[in-house]
Amino acid sequence: MKKKILSVLAAACALFGACGPLASVSTATSDTSSQDSSMLSFVTDSGTPLEVTVDDNFHAMSSIKTSSWQKNRDFKRDSRNAVVLPPGSHEVVVKLNGKQIYKSSVNVSASERKVITLGDVK
Repeated sequence: MKKKILSVLAAACALFGACGPLASVSTATSDTSSQDSSMLSFVTDSGTPLEVTVDDNFHAMSSIKTSSWQKNRDFKRDSRNAVVLPPGSHEVVVKLNGKQIYKSSVNVSASERKVITLGDVK
């Protein structure tokens, strides 16, 4: 059921262009620093410095390489590649060198780790 909902969301994002042409979303439940928090990370073909704004709060971070993410769907999470968020809906904008490459409303639940795949960004 969850995969079906995510598939519908990804299709809607692609259709309306809100998520960018190559964005997809993956979720996993994991232990975060607090049971009341969630994490948001981004995957690109190469580890890329990103300018991420969540609810008008800026975060300079790096994406996770696609090859690392595809290997075992896990990675070492830290402040350089994950944003810790409270559960709920958040407005997320991702820029690369000042150019917007992703924009969407993202909903996260408690202890959820959400990974958004941006693909080959330049």
